[in-house]
Amino acid sequence: MNESWTIAWAARNILANALMPPLLWLLLAIFALLFLNKRRKLQYSTLVLSIILLWVTSTVVFSQAFTGWVGYLVNWPKPLMFDEISTLPKPQAIVILGGGVRRGAQELPDYQTQDISKEGMERLRMGARLAKSTHLPVLVAGGLPDKTNVNELAEGTLMAIVLEKELGTSVKWIEKDSNTTHENALFSAKILKNDDIQKIYLVTHFWHIPRAMREFTQAGFEVIPVPLGFDNKEKFTPLDYLPGASGLLRTQQVWHELLGWVLGGFKKSTT
Repeated sequence: MNESWTIAWAARNILANALMPPLLWLLLAIFALLFLNKRRKLQYSTLVLSIILLWVTSTVVFSQAFTGWVGYLVNWPKPLMFDEISTLPKPQAIVILGGGVRRGAQELPDYQTQDISKEGMERLRMGARLAKSTHLPVLVAGGLPDKTNVNELAEGTLMAIVLEKELGTSVKWIEKDSNTTHENALFSAKILKNDDIQKIYLVTHFWHIPRAMREFTQAGFEVIPVPLGFDNKEKFTPLDYLPGASGLLRTQQVWHELLGWVLGGFKKSTT
């Protein structure tokens, strides 16, 4: 595993952020300020537009609608109902994909002051429930592409610690070298095919499932998706029309997956 982040990793993620809110709208405003000085009406209109877009895409109302729109394109999967597991073809293993690491967790010095992110914990919780229900072996997958300290734990290692120490679920395999979903699939395949495992449960958030399933299917697996993180408000409060962290985060998550889905499909069509 790399001892630190790489230029390629940084460039890829900077570009991705430049194509998503809020940076996309801030770049639009900067463009207007720097290059539209001689066209005042267009400059003012562009600045106003960037502010409106920043506001709108940071609301819960927009993020929920946007999630639905993208769902028509990529076909979000339905939740896995545990009472239906016995009716499904039985996989041979459970694969839980990492959802991020929180650094500086002062309350966890024994974890190298690292903790699993909120999204990552949601995945571990679902994976633990599934493992206890099916008694299948578990693989956790996640590297640390933005590593800045040699003592930092790979996400896969941290996931295994949390699963075993806190959620009472044993981990059979740890994939800790991947930097992308594509590498999650490739490196997991190298591990699991040693045990002739071809059919898996794949645990990750619903907005990540389409791209993750494509990668794992291309890596040679038969995949049963285990999506999570669904939320669909039937009624909105006035606060849902105001910009906020939760609305912006969901917009970013879905936007990021849409970019990955489109670019992944483009790469496939040109190879």
